[in-house]
Amino acid sequence: PTYDATGHTGTQYTGPITVSETTTLKAIAVKEGMNNSNVATATYTFPEVYTTIPALFEAATSSNKNVLVTFDNWVVSGVATTGKNIFVTDNVGHGLIIYYNTNMSSTFAAGDVLTGTAVACQLKLYNGSAELLNVNATELTITEGGTVTTADMSMADLTGVNTGALVHYDNLTCSVSSDKYYLSDSTTTIQVYHSLYADAYTNLEANKVYNITAVYQQLNSTKEVLPR
Repeated sequence: PTYDATGHTGTQYTGPITVSETTTLKAIAVKEGMNNSNVATATYTFPEVYTTIPALFEAATSSNKNVLVTFDNWVVSGVATTGKNIFVTDNVGHGLIIYYNTNMSSTFAAGDVLTGTAVACQLKLYNGSAELLNVNATELTITEGGTVTTADMSMADLTGVNTGALVHYDNLTCSVSSDKYYLSDSTTTIQVYHSLYADAYTNLEANKVYNITAVYQQLNSTKEVLPR
């Protein structure tokens, strides 16, 4: 033990200290013959660890936020043709986007299962959907061969937190307006987009009825389906 000028007992550290939660450390240097000494204080604050997609969506804002994320067997539901948007789902109807500045299609593919504990990245709400940025893929365990389960929810109930979920709907009527394609079940209309499949519009014709399986995306207030 070491002592300060008033005789209080302190601890002499001879090796690294492991800090895993918000902690304030104080250190004092004492020299024989000194009546007082300065106290140095440092507070280490750790980001909250998020373990569910709804919690991430609720915490997301328009500004980047440093977070720690535990990937709990989340499955890649689709990879954008640019390779920059990786759509991920928890297979219970929730999902989000992992965004990269470069093409990551050689790293991720639909059906990959992602696991990882307290992975450091950034969280942002972008165009109505939660996105994770600067995720170091080497900190994830990526296992091939997973299954993407179709979300059991109506088109009307889909919101931003469902971005990345796989959906399936039958008997949707197609309409075309200003080169944009829409599908409707007579109560809810959803736009068809080509992020995951460049030829998404090839076989669609106005006034015909279709069944569709696709990844859902919320673009601000616009509901979109992205055929794979």
